[in-house]
Amino acid sequence: MPSKTIITPHKKELERLIGTWHSEAEKLDKVVQFSLEYDLVVVVKGAPTLVIYHSEIYQNTTGNQALATAGSGDVLSGIITSLLAQNYEPINAAILGVYLHGLTAAIALPETGFQSFIASDIIDYLGKAFLSLED
Repeated sequence: MPSKTIITPHKKELERLIGTWHSEAEKLDKVVQFSLEYDLVVVVKGAPTLVIYHSEIYQNTTGNQALATAGSGDVLSGIITSLLAQNYEPINAAILGVYLHGLTAAIALPETGFQSFIASDIIDYLGKAFLSLED
């Protein structure tokens, strides 16, 4: 794998990569070691989502339970990939991608509610999320 490859495993995929853990602290330690060993940027999806590169740990501040919907992680990967295509450094693409992904859910919530939010809503509200960064 190329240096600074970004991976976005869900919980079970992460467990297959780093092994089981018994606490959040142990999981964090294992992800840091995994990132160091393979020189990867790891997006640990959850509440909150973390972006880890070596010993750097960034905790995302956006998002809500609406993002726990089928396809949401695929859209996140697409957002991050689009930022890489725009020449963002991998760590910055991951951090900004995760932030924008979560922000779309916050922006959409008054119109969609939690129950009817679907992955394509992330795409529909992405422009508004970008525009909110300019404010």
